Amino acid sequence: MPFTLGGDWYPSENTRKTKPLLSLEKRRNTEVTLIKGLKLMPIEAEALLKTAKRELGCGGSYKDFIFLFQGNHLEKLKNTLREMGFKL
Repeated sequence: MPFTLGGDWYPSENTRKTKPLLSLEKRRNTEVTLIKGLKLMPIEAEALLKTAKRELGCGGSYKDFIFLFQGNHLEKLKNTLREMGFKL
């Protein structure tokens, strides 16, 4: 079960064990950063999306187990996920 501290979301132990796949793609002539490979419960996905969007300062969405963030945020997203406890 996910938990928050001071409004920030932190993954459960089982979620931290999965390794997210980060990639950069071009869609409609703009860059987007994707996270794939995280099988999260809907409440965990919403919490991760909200926390990551706030940390990155960009828009984003979640659909079919894929997180999409507007812009090239690979390095910043890697650091954010490491701080949350994911192993990259």
